[in-house]
Amino acid sequence: MDNSNVLLIDNGSYKIKYGIAGDESAPKICHNSIVKSKTSYGEIYCLGNQIENSKLLQSTTNAFIRRPKEFGMLTSWEIQSEIWDYCLYNPKEMGFDLNEYIEHRNDGTVSCPHLILTETMLHMPELSKNTDEVVFEEYAFDSLFKSPSANFIPFNRSLINKTQCYLDSNDNIVNNSGSQEEESDTSFNRFQLVIDSGFECTYVIPIINGCIHYEAVRKSNFGGKYFTGFLKNLISYKHIDLSQETLVVNKIKEQCLYAAPDSFIKQLQKENIVKEYVLPSEEFRFENNHVDDRLDSNMGYLLRENEKLPEGMVSLKLKEELYTVPESILSPDKVHFDSSLNMSSHGLIELIQQSLNLCPDIIKPLLVSNIVLIGGNFNIPNMKNRILRELQLNMPTEWNVRISCDEDKSELFTYYSMNEFSKTNEYLQTRITREDYFEHGLDWTTKKRFGYQAFM
Repeated sequence: MDNSNVLLIDNGSYKIKYGIAGDESAPKICHNSIVKSKTSYGEIYCLGNQIENSKLLQSTTNAFIRRPKEFGMLTSWEIQSEIWDYCLYNPKEMGFDLNEYIEHRNDGTVSCPHLILTETMLHMPELSKNTDEVVFEEYAFDSLFKSPSANFIPFNRSLINKTQCYLDSNDNIVNNSGSQEEESDTSFNRFQLVIDSGFECTYVIPIINGCIHYEAVRKSNFGGKYFTGFLKNLISYKHIDLSQETLVVNKIKEQCLYAAPDSFIKQLQKENIVKEYVLPSEEFRFENNHVDDRLDSNMGYLLRENEKLPEGMVSLKLKEELYTVPESILSPDKVHFDSSLNMSSHGLIELIQQSLNLCPDIIKPLLVSNIVLIGGNFNIPNMKNRILRELQLNMPTEWNVRISCDEDKSELFTYYSMNEFSKTNEYLQTRITREDYFEHGLDWTTKKRFGYQAFM
């Protein structure tokens, strides 16, 4: 089918990834938040990617961050609409204008693009109805298909096979990049175990015959938001107080963290890698005019190897904090929390085992051999290989664990899978049009088409 007029929006809690289906260029990426900061001139509000503009957001100290999603649920369409408008009708800053894809016909009617949208797993029905209402009545899209991210993953066979790896008989990691796709009578993989670790939380989602097996879905509170809070506490306790610098600590998390390659205990006994992060300085930016974007950054930057610290700047030298934070999602029992960070004691491997125990025995080996990691937390170096080794140790010896993860771009796995889904007949058969929406109403779209109630 021609998918040139289908808009894809992966509406994440932390960032929005969006673009037109079939476009070979990288998707547009925008922060899904509004930031308020106080300056000598008054309050400053920054929308989306404006938070990275040091001329607008001069100081990140005590910045108040407001997101449309709370606990993964889209609770505020007032904020979300503002951010969508910034993304979709902003050719100057985002290089995208949805008006270019709206067709005005000779008979006076208007044809808007179709929409494929991601939605939170087990999204509350009343909140889901709000999404349908906004999509059809405010943005007037011609049709809508919305689903949790995991539902799109089985359609991206080429990327799954390209990024797959497993352990050989000598416990060496083997990449499956040279293998060819198996022939199938469907456009999707029938069995898949998707692990989605995003900003708010982590889900383990089994897919059986192309549908989510909701009874076996498991959730953990560990996510990017938790990592930022944990790292903030470690740095504030051991180095310098950054308790009011959430945006800076979040940037440190993205640029510096790595997972222990073998085990947390072995990594503690090794000589640790030291990474030096230069903290932002508002006075330094005002007193010096630089061409270097890193020096002008309002969130600091990672010092390169053998690079000298600029005079007048302050830096952090981080060691064991860099792998202690990612370890919390794998082995929370080995990491000591304080009372404010004490969450679920279930590590990711245990969570996967719980999910598998609720699946039919005959397909458990199929699920284990078709694992896909998605979400920004799997951009952390060594995370994919560490999960592979840990999971193989905890599975029966005759089961072969295979994991797919597009490292460095794991947060885009869903978007590229949505692009593949837009080319299929399944998309044409399952989307709902504006005419369907106005004929049947909100309850029908939630209970009969997109809501998880229809599958339980």
